Amino acid sequence: PKHKHDWEHVNYIMAGKGKLTIGDTTHDVEKGDFALVPPNETHQFENPYDDKFEFICIVPNRGEY
Repeated sequence: PKHKHDWEHVNYIMAGKGKLTIGDTTHDVEKGDFALVPPNETHQFENPYDDKFEFICIVPNRGEY
């Protein structure tokens, strides 16, 4: 689902392909791509394809715990 949070994160696409929407812009992403999601931006990953879509999320600075 679309969501947002106070911290940025970087995603690395490990397998397959999918779509990443940040704000009102949708990007095609595929294996080997990196994507930066800025803080407080509404975003969503989707897999409209039949193949698996795997990514990892790296949060370099989440703020105080």
